[in-house]
Amino acid sequence: MTDQDTQAPTRNIPSIFNDAIGPVMRGPSSSHCAAALRIGRLARDLMGGDLEAVLVEFDSQGSLATTHESQGSDMGLCGGLLGWEASDERLVTSVRTIREAGIGLEFRIAALGF
Repeated sequence: MTDQDTQAPTRNIPSIFNDAIGPVMRGPSSSHCAAALRIGRLARDLMGGDLEAVLVEFDSQGSLATTHESQGSDMGLCGGLLGWEASDERLVTSVRTIREAGIGLEFRIAALGF
């Protein structure tokens, strides 16, 4: 038996910052961008990666109605919809890239009544 045979298998140790709170992301608000990217990836995965059109509605009474562009939520969401990682350098172009990919994209402010 060698030392290698007795060693525990290598695994990634969870990080409170990247696995619980969220990945380190670009700003202007890393939390807005990171959360939106995860939501975008989830939506993409639920659709099997086959997206033709996306409608995003923000509640008119919520904070994202006025901050989704300035804080990076649009950037993160579109990056996630494209299947990109949080560290992808292209995130700043994600809104333009999703439209260039022929995916219909609409952001709407609506009174959702929550």
